[in-house]
Amino acid sequence: MATSYGMKTLFITGTDTGVGKTLASAILCRELMSQGYKVGYMKPVQTGCYEVDGQLVSPDAEFVKLFCGNDLPICCPYTLKLPASPHLAAAQEDVQIMTLTIANSLAQFSESKEFDYIIAEGAGGLAVPLNDDLDMAGLCTLLQGELILVTSTALGTLNHTKLTVEYAKSHELECSVIISGCSENPDIIEEDNIKLITEMVEGRVIAKIPYVDGLDTESKSSVKIPKNIRVNF
Repeated sequence: MATSYGMKTLFITGTDTGVGKTLASAILCRELMSQGYKVGYMKPVQTGCYEVDGQLVSPDAEFVKLFCGNDLPICCPYTLKLPASPHLAAAQEDVQIMTLTIANSLAQFSESKEFDYIIAEGAGGLAVPLNDDLDMAGLCTLLQGELILVTSTALGTLNHTKLTVEYAKSHELECSVIISGCSENPDIIEEDNIKLITEMVEGRVIAKIPYVDGLDTESKSSVKIPKNIRVNF
């Protein structure tokens, strides 16, 4: 993932909601920053926002900022209250999600600083709709992002991962993978899941995130996250 020809956008999606996209995004931001890269974080559409002083606040962005420090620039074009799929939250709040607005926000955000990387975190999984015309796969393409899929070691992961990988391929997207929730002492099931996931993506597993007991990114949990997580770009 060299940046010799300019800024890269890494688009983070998941096999499901709650699989660990926000933690993975935060780890990617921190790892790249520690390597001396200029990094920005973008949440194109955030649902489930809470209000502070009359302004809607993105819980995902707040967690990433808490994890990485206030020096990390943040961009959140759409903030919505209802904790639902973006298309439904927008409809309930009489908001029209415009893909041009998201693209322009990324352009203005990236022009404000000389970024090497933008970490753009999607909502839910790759087939989650933004509006009547576009889903997260389409948004990744629109933003010219490199797709990174966050999956887990849990029961059902093989089906979820395979379907997402195939859906990505149908949109001409090739994905790298971050596996979350890895046990310190994996059993035979977890070992086999990791092996088969690695085979599905032809070895493009860039990180394994250990299981963190009690972590809740939406409540800005104070649980300490291990700092020795290696991201292999």
